[in-house]
Amino acid sequence: MATNTPHSMATEYLPMFIAGPGETDVFFIVIVVIVILVAMLFGALYLTLHALPEKMAHRVNSTQILLIGVLSLIALFMHNNYFFIAALLLAVVRLPDWTTPLNSIAKSLEAQLLIFSTNPPTPPETKAKASPAKPKTKRAMATKKAKSTSRGA
Repeated sequence: MATNTPHSMATEYLPMFIAGPGETDVFFIVIVVIVILVAMLFGALYLTLHALPEKMAHRVNSTQILLIGVLSLIALFMHNNYFFIAALLLAVVRLPDWTTPLNSIAKSLEAQLLIFSTNPPTPPETKAKASPAKPKTKRAMATKKAKSTSRGA
């Protein structure tokens, strides 16, 4: 009972995006495909943007790259720009490497400990030298005498 003739109240010219009865709506399918592609494009752009701090900090020390990765991940899930800006700033600024010198100091101290535990150092011999007596002045003797008299009173 479906005919391809338009309704008597319809205008004679119908736009191309209006599908006839029983026909496939091509315009709807095209729009759905375009929306899906744009959504995927924006998603890829969004994820690429959030991976930017990690790409920038590719050759920094491991502690800094871990911190940048955590900040980027928090920014990705929380949609909070402060974490993303902090990750970008941390990726741009090169933090000094504190662990390498500290590890070197620790290894040196450990090596010295191993050496001294097998061969304990002998203390140097000290010679008992008689120190000359300091000459007493009248003032020192007077203060000593004043102290002894104050104790006795």
